[in-house]
Amino acid sequence: MGLLADWVTDLGGMAQKQQLVALGARDRHLTAAVRSGELLRVRNGWYTTLPRNDPRVRAVRVGGRLTGVSAIEALGGWVDRGTMLHVSVPSHAARLRSPNDRRRRLSHRRRGGVALHWESPELLARGTAMTVALLDALSAATRTS
Repeated sequence: MGLLADWVTDLGGMAQKQQLVALGARDRHLTAAVRSGELLRVRNGWYTTLPRNDPRVRAVRVGGRLTGVSAIEALGGWVDRGTMLHVSVPSHAARLRSPNDRRRRLSHRRRGGVALHWESPELLARGTAMTVALLDALSAATRTS
């Protein structure tokens, strides 16, 4: 594993470009890491070392973070998993993408198995880059059951 992949792994498996630049990465380094397969560009400005089909990666690709039963499962909880990917997005979110293709927009008609949950501003400070906090995920799960 290369230096950039180590940095991303140390940051929890997902990192924003600005975090990597602060550590010394340059655009050419990021491009080379993506081309070599060392990193996956999830969406503009986001890089990961996790598998592309990981639900956390798919949520970030949409433009948000896992919430509800999707987050509970990712955090190690047992759930009766449905087919929907529950994604919490900021109230001002724009340019939402397909969970499977960062180049394809997520349309209102064709959500591709994504249930969107619009975050309140206080929710933004809790959780990680990939999942909301456990209590927020539980709250979302009870509202959507």
